[in-house]
Amino acid sequence: MGKLKANYFFKRDSFIIGKGDGKIMYKTKIAVITGAASGIGRALALEMAKKNCNLILVDIFEKGLDKTIKIIENQDIFVEKHIVDLSEKEQIHTFSAKIIEKYSQIDFLFNIAGIAAGGTFEEMKEETFERLIGVNLMSQVYLMKDFIPRMKKEETTYIVNMSSLNGKAAFAEQSAYSASKFAVRGVSNAIAYEISDSNIQMSVLYPGAVRTNIVRNAIPASARDISAKHTTIAKGMDATRAARIILKGIKKGKRDIVVGRDAHLVLFLKHFFPIRYWDMIKRNIHL
Repeated sequence: MGKLKANYFFKRDSFIIGKGDGKIMYKTKIAVITGAASGIGRALALEMAKKNCNLILVDIFEKGLDKTIKIIENQDIFVEKHIVDLSEKEQIHTFSAKIIEKYSQIDFLFNIAGIAAGGTFEEMKEETFERLIGVNLMSQVYLMKDFIPRMKKEETTYIVNMSSLNGKAAFAEQSAYSASKFAVRGVSNAIAYEISDSNIQMSVLYPGAVRTNIVRNAIPASARDISAKHTTIAKGMDATRAARIILKGIKKGKRDIVVGRDAHLVLFLKHFFPIRYWDMIKRNIHL
């Protein structure tokens, strides 16, 4: 197969357009960001800080959160850190209750935190499968359950859920990860329709390879599963650039925000070659 000609696809606005009017007032707003200790979560925190948005940062890695806070230079906003294990339901609800009691408003909810695991379905331990579903899916469900009633009271609010390219196209040796990300896509789309007459705008993220720690922190079934994927992530998009694409998409009111040329290209292949796309990817594209 020769070089794929898909440039027209990259230039198309192929997403469902939501309620965005191109104007977002960030000053005096409050954003909850999970996964803020590194990667896209940290990059979003830094970009939101530049826009004078107050931040409530959540992660299980305290040192990473401290580093994120140290990088933030804006002294005109407040920044809080909360150490939460997002695989634990009670910790999530305890965190939400504290925030709701303390603040009269929550304007942005960025559900960015996620974990990965490698290995074939037969290699995958049941507890690993359950942990991925817990962190990647159920943490988002619990936080939305807690915050949506409060967010409906504000003039305009935003929920941004992290799915993945794996939430639109399944890949071998990623059964648990794909299951969690397809589920994020499904629950987010259903909720978006349910709240379509409210003031809440829902956006779902579908990034391809972005330079983050998700592979380094992944749960391996064997050394083979993770080592081969480090190269792909290392060549991925810079997290800051990804964050800016995400915020631009939110501003435009996009329901689906695909991040990265690799993600666009895989979706192009999947659309036109729904059966053969995986074989084409294996032969021609290193993802």
